[in-house]
Amino acid sequence: MGSANELITLNVGGRLFHTTRATLTKHPDSMLAAMFRGDMQAGLRDAQGHPFLDRDPTHFPTLLAYLRDSRIPPLPHGQLELQELRAEAEYFSMTELAAACKPAEAALLARSTAAEGGGAGPHPA
Repeated sequence: MGSANELITLNVGGRLFHTTRATLTKHPDSMLAAMFRGDMQAGLRDAQGHPFLDRDPTHFPTLLAYLRDSRIPPLPHGQLELQELRAEAEYFSMTELAAACKPAEAALLARSTAAEGGGAGPHPA
């Protein structure tokens, strides 16, 4: 295995991301930590030799921000985007980030229901 400061380029669904081994292994229970500690095989590589993750790259910047800063990054404001981010966090075993998405999803659903009149009392006839 390389040093913690080794630069790593990941190909996530065809989009390249640059980070360090230290960032990828910062949360020891995550799938990325297991991959880049050597606990599990890194899997596929692209034509340039970069580790390839067959995932949608849309939310990967948020996952990297979580790994880099060890705190929950700003979450998306849309229900679908939150669900997608939670699914990616769950896939990569980032349980704290996945758990943070659930109350935000519930709050969006409650606001949506209230806006549709689901929280209002009886309507005048």
